Amino acid sequence: MGIFGIILGAVHIVFVIINNLMNWQGAPHTWLNRSFSISLILCLALAGFFTLRAKSGAKAGLIAGLVSAAIGIVSLWIVTFLFIDVIAQNTYIIMDFQKSGSATMNQFIIEDALGATAVELVASLVFGTALGFIGGWMGSLSMPKRILAL
Repeated sequence: MGIFGIILGAVHIVFVIINNLMNWQGAPHTWLNRSFSISLILCLALAGFFTLRAKSGAKAGLIAGLVSAAIGIVSLWIVTFLFIDVIAQNTYIIMDFQKSGSATMNQFIIEDALGATAVELVASLVFGTALGFIGGWMGSLSMPKRILAL
């Protein structure tokens, strides 16, 4: 069920690029976050759903979450290092930097990426397992029950 992790990883790449390189705030930023959340829920739950069992669904969701997190984290760091000067010009990053107390803008951006990395890893473990379990449970309910003949 790693295919759902790869799909979600591709969504991560698009999210990281848009979120870090565009100066979005308000409604567009909310739309971006909502679409990412919907993708997260669907991909992790579907990974579990197609296993047709809750226990193996949790494992499938966890694997999908970890694959997705690995792709997302690598893309975050690539974008961060390649485009650190562009990110430093983002109005909202500048406002957050001014409130942060960090010594330099680059330090702030790296610390922000480190925080996102930690959250991404923990969230993928928790949500991947939970949503995979729920998807697997729903998949097991959708399986036709065998009727035993006496």
